[in-house]
Amino acid sequence: MSDAELNRVAASRAKQIIVVAEQYKFDSQNTSPFMSIPLDMIDVLITDEPLTSKVAGLFSPQTKIISVLRR
Repeated sequence: MSDAELNRVAASRAKQIIVVAEQYKFDSQNTSPFMSIPLDMIDVLITDEPLTSKVAGLFSPQTKIISVLRR
């Protein structure tokens, strides 16, 4: 089973999906365009810096986005 498949299975069985990721992974051209699960399935996103409004709009309105560092 690939990492992506494992992530999808785990997400399908989870009561809550929490992702911890650096902000650049969402708007950098240097990162992979591959996604294990759709962004609108994420319940909580914890990231280092605030997301742009464009990127934040890709998540469900119910997703709680927490930025550890403030600008």
